[in-house]
Amino acid sequence: MSGFGASILEGILTFVFVYTIYDAMDTRRGQVSSTGTLVIGLIAGACVLAAGPFSGGNQAVYWVGLLVGAAVAGLLYDNVLFPSQYSDSIRGVLDGTVRM
Repeated sequence: MSGFGASILEGILTFVFVYTIYDAMDTRRGQVSSTGTLVIGLIAGACVLAAGPFSGGNQAVYWVGLLVGAAVAGLLYDNVLFPSQYSDSIRGVLDGTVRM
């Protein structure tokens, strides 16, 4: 597999992993349970087994895929799937309507 293809694969698998962490540990969706941590561990193992033979241990491929995949997952989860109730986070804190 080429370096570009391996970077795309690493990015997709990192997206899946980071999205799973967000989804399993987000308290906005309910109480966090031990099942969430089990799912995170299983997804981590599956991603390692899936990408290992293709990335070949190339550090440039590994880091580019990780940074892009994690950034896309974080932005998608926080801004598209579960956007904040307040456009200005300070406003909610000052009004006392945001729980910390």
